[in-house]
Amino acid sequence: MNQVTRRLAAILVADVAGYSRLMASDNAGTLAHFNALRTEVIDPAIARYNGRVVGSAGDSLLVEFASAVEAVRCAVEVQAGLAARNAGLPGDWRIDFRMDINLGDIIADGDTIHGDGVNIAARLEKLAELGSVTVSQGIHDQVKGKLPYAFVDLGEHSVKNIAEPVRAYRVTPEDVGTASRGSMPRRRRPARHGLVGVLAIVLFIIAAAVAAWFASGTPESTSGPPAVAVLPLANLSGDPALDPLAEGMTEGLIARFARSPLVRAIARTTTDAYKGEAADIRAIGREIGARYILEGSVQSGDGTTRDVAQLIDALDGSHVWAEHFDSTVGDAIAVQDDVIERIVTELAGTGGLIDQRQYDEAWAKDEKHLGEYDYSLRGQDLLNQHEIERAIALLTEGLERPPDSSLLRARLGYGYLQRAVEGLNADVNADFEAAYRLGQEAVPDATATTLAIGVGHALLSELSLNYMKDIEQALREREKALQIFGSDYGARVELSYVLLVAGRPEETIASLQGLTPEWPFADWGYTYLSWAYFATGDHERAIAAAITNPTPSPTYSMAFLLASQVELSRLDEAKRTVEKIRSAVPAASLAMFRALHFTRTPGVLERELATLAKAGLPD
Repeated sequence: MNQVTRRLAAILVADVAGYSRLMASDNAGTLAHFNALRTEVIDPAIARYNGRVVGSAGDSLLVEFASAVEAVRCAVEVQAGLAARNAGLPGDWRIDFRMDINLGDIIADGDTIHGDGVNIAARLEKLAELGSVTVSQGIHDQVKGKLPYAFVDLGEHSVKNIAEPVRAYRVTPEDVGTASRGSMPRRRRPARHGLVGVLAIVLFIIAAAVAAWFASGTPESTSGPPAVAVLPLANLSGDPALDPLAEGMTEGLIARFARSPLVRAIARTTTDAYKGEAADIRAIGREIGARYILEGSVQSGDGTTRDVAQLIDALDGSHVWAEHFDSTVGDAIAVQDDVIERIVTELAGTGGLIDQRQYDEAWAKDEKHLGEYDYSLRGQDLLNQHEIERAIALLTEGLERPPDSSLLRARLGYGYLQRAVEGLNADVNADFEAAYRLGQEAVPDATATTLAIGVGHALLSELSLNYMKDIEQALREREKALQIFGSDYGARVELSYVLLVAGRPEETIASLQGLTPEWPFADWGYTYLSWAYFATGDHERAIAAAITNPTPSPTYSMAFLLASQVELSRLDEAKRTVEKIRSAVPAASLAMFRALHFTRTPGVLERELATLAKAGLPD
């Protein structure tokens, strides 16, 4: 029978963030990575500081220490080692831990421990940020003055099944980051198969190469749009007559990528050196400083030309995207331009594949290393998810680091604009004025990036419509934005709104041809489509567009859903829609919709407001 005893101990709880998601993405790879981290980083540190692992549930660890000082030293060293291993890795490769340490009385029952001391540690672990160490009041009092760390007071927190609130402290990121940093090799994602010994050797070699790459100052070691290189397309037909087509496609792709503000295009004079070579994509990426490599081919037969393209991540050589495009003999230049536009829109357009990967990687970065571009990505991602207050707070914080950032000013302006148009602030004009001021500051800045200028012009275009009701100015600003962003899906959605307000709903419908819920900004696309169909009197399609909307706005999409339901005398449905609008926006009124909705299409606003009044919305 096990002997049950009580003793005072420092209890460390460590938990992997997003473990289920990582396992779902790559079960074998994640498990191998986790086990390697335990073998090479975590377990050796626990042994050095005389800890004892008393529990492991796959994605978490429970460790007992006799000394509070040694427990904190161990946690800080482990987090530093994990940070070094994660440095430069994409978000879906990282394994990040939250760690908490509590001092309390425990009940030792054989190899396991129980008691309030363990329960408090488990609960406080939820307060820990990724890569950080959180400690309770008892641990703080024991180690204060004995370790070269500072502590941030997180206040008191109620803990389930514990009567008194518990005060917690966070070991400051600077202290966690300095311990042993730089001594750990950077690691790639482990292979899915192979013997452990061979895997360790291979990973060590790769780690050295990756460390050298990032130390050399590749684009991924800084904050900014990723670089894309287009290798010369291969002519697989053996027909010299296709050489000009292959060269034209290569040149066109490079030129079109160069016009996208969301990536940086490597010049053809650099990539031409790899024509006809079967070099390692990872080696090419290191040599020319490119994160992504686009390669492909052209071939023809039976009157059909096939263009094949594939995007490769130069960090690990993995395929990110691949597609082929078939065309019949005809206007070769027009076909070529269409294929080029489709490829670049899919990859480097607003909300495209590269853009989405950048969002993920920005969120995976250590907060103390965030730069201007990272804040921009995080803020835009929150706005895309309609988490507007969080976006405003984050972008405001970002502006405290580079206070002269035109890009962050423009993004923050969009935050205020979106808060106004979604009716989340009763003082709509205050948000409009804040957005206008930020846009005016961003655009004329001589140091602004192309991306910042493009976002600024797009912001001023929407403000010209929503705030100043100046359609001509809105069209001018939109034209300037289109010169930068081109005609990708996101730009088409934004152009559709300008056309709508300009009194051209038929052109709005045409510009959104082929709209699907997978488009970037599809929620706004369906909103404008619903509005356009209402304006043209096609209420069935207006309702269908509003219902298809993945995240309908209560102040826009749902308003035209409601108006069309009333026009078709579907009063029971209209009543339920009113309840949804009032639940989401308690201040919703005819005055608010009159201020937000503006169009030159004769009679549309009057007809809309009349139907909304009939549905029961107050003045």
